[in-house]
Amino acid sequence: DEHIGDYLMGKSHDLATAAADGFTFSGTVDASSGLTTPAGHVIQVKDVTTTTKTRVDTSAWSAAGGLTLSITPKFATSKILVSYFLSVRTYRSGSNDSQSRFGISRDGGTTILMGTQTRSYDYGGNGIIVNNGIAKSFLDSPNTTSQITYQVYMYHVNGTNTEINTYGGNSPPNDESSIVLMEIAQ
Repeated sequence: DEHIGDYLMGKSHDLATAAADGFTFSGTVDASSGLTTPAGHVIQVKDVTTTTKTRVDTSAWSAAGGLTLSITPKFATSKILVSYFLSVRTYRSGSNDSQSRFGISRDGGTTILMGTQTRSYDYGGNGIIVNNGIAKSFLDSPNTTSQITYQVYMYHVNGTNTEINTYGGNSPPNDESSIVLMEIAQ
């Protein structure tokens, strides 16, 4: 084929043209030379799972133990898909419903980028424990190629307290919570 000589001589061609000409590739592609990934393509994934117990008794945003994760985007135009799952336990004392909020902060800021609230209702009386699984995702546009750190936060609204990663019977094994970050090409 007339193009094979060009490939062998180190001339530049796009992969689609090379594949159409019957040329095959093996090995890896070095993205540092300007590889453009298609929109929606997952560039990298980071994740962490923790069994660290965290308890919140007051109405203030508090960091959830073990649920901090960093990512360094390859491109400033990328979006970061942030997802988390929390194993939540709320305790009700007296006549108050147990209510909690959960959210994500970027780079230690006080702004919660995305929050959700869970409520545990019981009409039967005092001392009720309710276990919930909370899952949430959102798409962030940090516009940077510098490292970004995301942290899960908890906010206890009312009831007695809110905990994550506490087994229902207060004995091992602890439950697990996790956070996942995906860089998405735009």
